[in-house]
Amino acid sequence: MLSERSITPLACGVVRLTKDEDAPHKHFDFAQAMGLYSISADPDHDSFEVVGKVAEEHQINVAIHPHGPRHRYPGWKSVAAAVEGKSKRIGICMDTGHVTRAGDDVVEGIMTLKDRVYGVHLKDLSEVGPNAVDVPIGSGKLDIPAIFKALRAVKFQGIVSLEDEVKSDNVMGTIRQSLEYLQK
Repeated sequence: MLSERSITPLACGVVRLTKDEDAPHKHFDFAQAMGLYSISADPDHDSFEVVGKVAEEHQINVAIHPHGPRHRYPGWKSVAAAVEGKSKRIGICMDTGHVTRAGDDVVEGIMTLKDRVYGVHLKDLSEVGPNAVDVPIGSGKLDIPAIFKALRAVKFQGIVSLEDEVKSDNVMGTIRQSLEYLQK
């Protein structure tokens, strides 16, 4: 159905990955069949050996998705600590909103994790801090141009997804506003 509409999927997720030897295969088999670049994931801390092995077998990247304060991977620093010494196929999906809510600097995270940044969920926030709410990209406090400069500096090859979680009665309007800003 996707190919009939000239749509190319690039990633899927967020999926939970465990140390169960068989469990990751269903996600990676699906990703391989779809021709995906990466799987956005929330892996258990004890799953990295198995997940890394399956990711290498399938030649598909795992992008750990941080989910902000009170999550096991709140920001990029927790992901960096978790992937240290692990398969290079395991990295991060840099969610600019959640990472910032966790108190981590997005640009610093990109520059630190470099070739382990496999995806970006691009958002903007009303403020910097744990209580920030999503706003259309370009109307908030995140330095969006600096984020793209950092991605260029590390020769980012992954996927940037505009993620609209703005609470609005006009969702298409907020998406359009974000796209217009990005096009400028």
